[in-house]
Amino acid sequence: RIDRLKKMRERASETIGMEPGFLINNSLISSIAFAGPSTREELAGIEPIRRWQVEALGEDILNALGSV
Repeated sequence: RIDRLKKMRERASETIGMEPGFLINNSLISSIAFAGPSTREELAGIEPIRRWQVEALGEDILNALGSV
């Protein structure tokens, strides 16, 4: 899960034009991978994810986890 999320982060950072570590840091990637959310609502409940991250990357994160 962590590897898939990191690859997704790399692609998203190129598209958005934001540094990968600022987009989603490694600690948050680990939290997301451990929680394994299957919906945007579950994703939004993971601390310390921000609303803008869920809005900008929610579908990509869920796709990377195989939840969509």
